[in-house]
Amino acid sequence: MMEVCERLRQAEVLIEAATPTPWTAPVAGQPWTLSFGTQEAQAGWAVPSRAPRGAFLIAGFALVLTLVALRVGQRRTRMARILRLLSWVSKRPAQLATVDHADEVLNAVRWVALFVPSRVACLEESVAAVLALSFSGRQATWCHGVAADPIRFHCWVDVNGQPVAEPSSTLRYTPLKTVPERT
Repeated sequence: MMEVCERLRQAEVLIEAATPTPWTAPVAGQPWTLSFGTQEAQAGWAVPSRAPRGAFLIAGFALVLTLVALRVGQRRTRMARILRLLSWVSKRPAQLATVDHADEVLNAVRWVALFVPSRVACLEESVAAVLALSFSGRQATWCHGVAADPIRFHCWVDVNGQPVAEPSSTLRYTPLKTVPERT
């Protein structure tokens, strides 16, 4: 045990202090009060809005690519593969997507996902939507965030700081990771 502590001190992970001192939070979260079950977010399934026919082919390809990236390889490196894929497409030259265009693409991904015999939730949908936007020469921000009370995670697509095709409860989430990075 002493060896571990010494190695942590050398790496400056452990720092000796005269009194216990709290560390600063790595990310400032959204201000939120305890709900005790009185401010629950709506849950359920709704039929996605219609999307243009041409968007379905691109959405299907993007969803297949996303699912392959998640399933092929070691489980412990899934998120790293997704982040590399998102980073790669975010470096391609593209115009910023409009909220309407991103909404159409996201709805196309959701329609295609209805016919996929696999888990397709917020992670898969948002990654596939960002990929599909990239294939059509557009760019949006992919966000992965956390909310408190109860603690939960969520992924979504963002255009100009506005979540696309998401309920207002998405504003409760604090983005922990965005691609491309926000400054």
